[in-house]
Amino acid sequence: MVVSTCTGYLCPGLTGHVAKRLGLRADVQAFDRVGQGCAAALPNLQLGSALLKAGACAKVLSVCVEVSSAAMYLGNDPGVLISACLFGDGAGAAVLSGKPGMAGRRIEWMGCTSLIEPARRDALKFEQRSGLLRNILTRDVPALAADYAGQVLGTVLGRAGLTSRDISTWTLHAGGRDVLLALQRRLALGAWAR
Repeated sequence: MVVSTCTGYLCPGLTGHVAKRLGLRADVQAFDRVGQGCAAALPNLQLGSALLKAGACAKVLSVCVEVSSAAMYLGNDPGVLISACLFGDGAGAAVLSGKPGMAGRRIEWMGCTSLIEPARRDALKFEQRSGLLRNILTRDVPALAADYAGQVLGTVLGRAGLTSRDISTWTLHAGGRDVLLALQRRLALGAWAR
């Protein structure tokens, strides 16, 4: 089981709560991943994929959860106001397997890559202010998101010998209108499906 969050910090971690709620065995391998923000699902799935490939388990429960209301900070800064409008509570989960299932929705994990840019981490982050989590969201985020997504996509498609035209369906992080428009332009996606 891999659980990711940046707003639900607990010690011991969320994996213990999930394991208890689901009635999982006491010897389940549990990995708490904290602080990866909007992209947390990708390293979560990377770890799950690596566990399956290593033969460490037959299935992996992948869970991502954010409790943004617990990190509510209001102020006059435009980034704080936009953050309050964009980010909400939510969770998602998937069961990963090295073998295709017979029923339900199936998605094949083809591969991934990572891109870490420490020099730009101040563009989008949490900071502690008066004991509260305050989101820092700068005007640079849409352009940075589009640029980095373009770099990552180029790497992944290049490794697979594919182009963006080979992708029939796109799923993008809904990081607000400006992020989506920047991604649409940078990735040359054309008109959005409605």
